[in-house]
Amino acid sequence: MKTLKNYFFLTIITLLSTQYANSQIYLGVSGGLGFIEHKNIEFFQQSYKVKGTTFAHKVTFGYQKSFIGIELGYRTLGNVSEQTSIYVLNVVKKGWEASIRGKYSFGNMSFFGKAGVIFLSNRNYYTLAYNQKNTFYRNHLSRGVLWGFGGEIALSKKLALRLEYESIAQKAEISYNAITIGSIFTLKSMDKNKGLNR
Repeated sequence: MKTLKNYFFLTIITLLSTQYANSQIYLGVSGGLGFIEHKNIEFFQQSYKVKGTTFAHKVTFGYQKSFIGIELGYRTLGNVSEQTSIYVLNVVKKGWEASIRGKYSFGNMSFFGKAGVIFLSNRNYYTLAYNQKNTFYRNHLSRGVLWGFGGEIALSKKLALRLEYESIAQKAEISYNAITIGSIFTLKSMDKNKGLNR
């Protein structure tokens, strides 16, 4: 993990210190379908499993220079539940992420791939069905590898639409995938020959 942190640090320094054309700082907002499966959730010395489709959404902040960039974000993976006559089990996941992004553009369209790390907050709620007030929960933090790919189409110099697929690789008992659509807002753009454009 220390090597990975050093790799991200060196990449960020390189991006901020080199002068490539068509640099941009942007903000993104997106939402869509999340697919979560979580096995081996323990309560009262028993293992449980939840699986479902959720509404996932995220906010991203990015810095792109030529073909490579960095992206930071915060996301809500959604809430999935399993209900029986005895209990209701809810799983809620949120997290911060950092990734390196490669991008290829032609015309007003571009394609990208990315890989990075995500730090998740996991909260599992176990509620007895006959008494909704008796709720037990467990919190734990985890990290995983985030990767994804997608495409963007520019509607103007300041606005683009993004379609994206993402997956988070964690332990074998946790699976997460998402398909989202959103908007990218360019906050600042810079050409090394023309200087800063607002």
